[in-house]
Amino acid sequence: KVAANFDDQSKATLSWDKSGYNNVEYINLYDENGSQIASNCIFGDVITTYEFGGLELNKQYKLQVEIVYSDGSSEKIERSLNTEVVYGELVDLVEDSTSSRFRLQYTPKFKSEVKSLKVYVNDKEVATASVKDKRILISLSEFTEGVVNTVKVAGVLADGKEVSIYETTYGEDKSAELEAKKDEVEAEIKKLVEAVDKSKYTESVLAELQAFAVEVVNKIEAAKTVEEAEALVALVADYIKDMKQIEVTEADKTEAINKLAELVAALNQDEYAEDVWQTINNTLTELSAVISKATTKAELKAAQEALEQVIANSEKLPEAPTPDQPVEPTPEVPTEPDEPVEPEDPTPDEPVEPENPDTPEEPKEEKKGGCGSASIILFMSFSLLGICIIRRKQY
Repeated sequence: KVAANFDDQSKATLSWDKSGYNNVEYINLYDENGSQIASNCIFGDVITTYEFGGLELNKQYKLQVEIVYSDGSSEKIERSLNTEVVYGELVDLVEDSTSSRFRLQYTPKFKSEVKSLKVYVNDKEVATASVKDKRILISLSEFTEGVVNTVKVAGVLADGKEVSIYETTYGEDKSAELEAKKDEVEAEIKKLVEAVDKSKYTESVLAELQAFAVEVVNKIEAAKTVEEAEALVALVADYIKDMKQIEVTEADKTEAINKLAELVAALNQDEYAEDVWQTINNTLTELSAVISKATTKAELKAAQEALEQVIANSEKLPEAPTPDQPVEPTPEVPTEPDEPVEPEDPTPDEPVEPENPDTPEEPKEEKKGGCGSASIILFMSFSLLGICIIRRKQY
């Protein structure tokens, strides 16, 4: 390890662990140009430091530490050395925080030139301390939420000049989360404005709302925390709540009451039980009284919607069942029987022979039934008439 001396930064000290004894022969120190600055032989495990000087103040050195081992091997390790003048340090420093403050707890070690301390958060002075104080307290209200804050402790010299003593950071970078919240807030404000019932307000009131919404949206970009961005939504919501609605005239009230009466008049009283019908009419009376005292068109609209809801929820009487009508049978139209043709009487001395005597006539199956019987009778009548005509021609 290589470090500038606290009291004189033109000097530095090279230190090593005592375990190097018997393992390391030499430790050589070279500057960035390769020139040897120091060389030290390890003689035992008691002396573990080596001081060297001739350094320029306020300069950053890049050094190489060469370790030559007992077996002849070696290695080089790069180290840096800052010779900036140090006026003090916070020894045994502990940083912690609570829900309300940030704390630096330490043992003070300052040069005589330092007369007091100043504390800065993001380059803004937030506190002071004496060179004998052992702690510094900073209220969390001094920090910006959602970003990494820089904390600096400066020493004030006799001539008023300030020198750096200590620097640290506090907080977490939540910039991505904040940007996402800003987009969300802008969308919510737009939705609130679009949801406004424009029929309730005059054109001038709506124009003022638009102008206010634009003004609030422009503030979103300047929000430094998620909570600050979210508060802008509530700001627009409260503005809309306090907007003056259009006042109603007596003519508007009369028209609204007539519309309620028309809704009830369009109903069929016979479709409702007596108590249900009474409820509808009572609601009409009550809402008409509300309208007579209304001061905004929103109240008129709400009254009509309330009556429509009551009517929609009113149960109708069940429909009476229709008795089934008996189906009368269709009367049969009687068919007048054909008049039979009477055949001429054959000569009694001569029997009537069949047309084909060799072929015995097959018995015909007698059909029963009204129309069938009439057909048989008609057929037999024509058959007898035909036989008589044939016999007459033979003679």
